[in-house]
Amino acid sequence: MNHLVDQLAGHKTLGAAPRRELEWLADHGVIRRLEAGELLSHKGLPVEGLFVLLSGHVALSVDRGRGLQKMIEWHAGDVSGVLPYSRMVNPPGDAIAQEATEILEIHREQFPELTRECYELTAILVRVMLDRARLFNSTDLHNEKMISLGKLSAGLAHELNNPASAIERSAALLADRIEETENTTRALGAARLTNSQLEAIDAVRAACLAQPPHTERSALERMDREDALSEWLVHHGLDCSIACLLADTEVTFEALDQIAAAVKGPPLEAVLRWAAAGCSVRRLASVIQDAAMRVSGLVMAVKGFTQMDQAMVTKPVDVGKSLGDTVTVLQAK
Repeated sequence: MNHLVDQLAGHKTLGAAPRRELEWLADHGVIRRLEAGELLSHKGLPVEGLFVLLSGHVALSVDRGRGLQKMIEWHAGDVSGVLPYSRMVNPPGDAIAQEATEILEIHREQFPELTRECYELTAILVRVMLDRARLFNSTDLHNEKMISLGKLSAGLAHELNNPASAIERSAALLADRIEETENTTRALGAARLTNSQLEAIDAVRAACLAQPPHTERSALERMDREDALSEWLVHHGLDCSIACLLADTEVTFEALDQIAAAVKGPPLEAVLRWAAAGCSVRRLASVIQDAAMRVSGLVMAVKGFTQMDQAMVTKPVDVGKSLGDTVTVLQAK
């Protein structure tokens, strides 16, 4: 008995209580010994008493839908279980011994007498209860923040992936189109075209660079356009592989007929390749610019949504902009 009272006198949490009250604990408590992995309390089952940890280590893990997460730990010198005036009945998870653990258990039926006979102990245990409540609340708030951060990160990664992929694809194609433009430029230089032919080339280039309609062509419409261009090229004895490049431009068959009338023979194919490659370079550059602006817009929206770089002071808020930032960030949904 005296040995147990001496242990309690050296207890980190309860050691400040009068020895008489520690003797009351020793008289009314029961020693429990747990091996590593043994349950101290079960989720969903009422906790039967107050647990004074004399040695060892106990952890409470909670499953919030993403697997077990360690929520709180108790070591020698801590107090766990039900506390006087606590409204806790069932624990939110299993409390499991992490190593060999010795506990002094005070059954909850003893609490009325505990509060009458041990004023100092009761005051200490109430403080422990309040600290534990604050810890549970802060842990819940932290978990909610981490879940929100995870959702925000997943949505942002999804939104950033699209423009990043567009930049990567367009940059890879851009190198090929620039090389093709350089090759066809040399071929045009060697053709020694007349001024009237150069004017026709400018006309077909302007047709290629014409602003596209507001609605993009569907895959079927683009396929039909490519087939029609292939037929035109075959009819004029040209390589039909140019059709896939021309299909992405706004060049008209009228402009093609005009350039075919002005430029004859091998230079015609070089002209069409040069015009198509030049338009493709500009289109790819536009795609890269739009994607980069999309990335920049997302970064700015996230900064506005999360209130980054802003002092935590009361000030007017632009509700419209804030709603816009929120919609941008959550657009993946």
